[in-house]
Amino acid sequence: ATTADLEILEVIPIQVVRDADMVLGKTGLVRVVVKNNGPNDANATVNATLDGSLLSVYPGDNATKLINVSKNQTFDFNFKPTQTGNRTIRAEVGVG
Repeated sequence: ATTADLEILEVIPIQVVRDADMVLGKTGLVRVVVKNNGPNDANATVNATLDGSLLSVYPGDNATKLINVSKNQTFDFNFKPTQTGNRTIRAEVGVG
């Protein structure tokens, strides 16, 4: 049985000025916005990766949160680039 339809709406690196290159070694965060399309409330767990390496949860945040039907929730992760250039940030969400 389907418990909930969880959808990632956005994966947003929050660090420096929009459209500017990432600053080497400057800490920021990656914000993942998840929506619960229903039909039930659900505990959502998010994992985020930078170039395949798992990002840790931002201090004070949690990787698992309750999302009520038709509501959004944000999940924040630590982000500290160790090189410049194009980077791949991915996020996955699951129930549990």
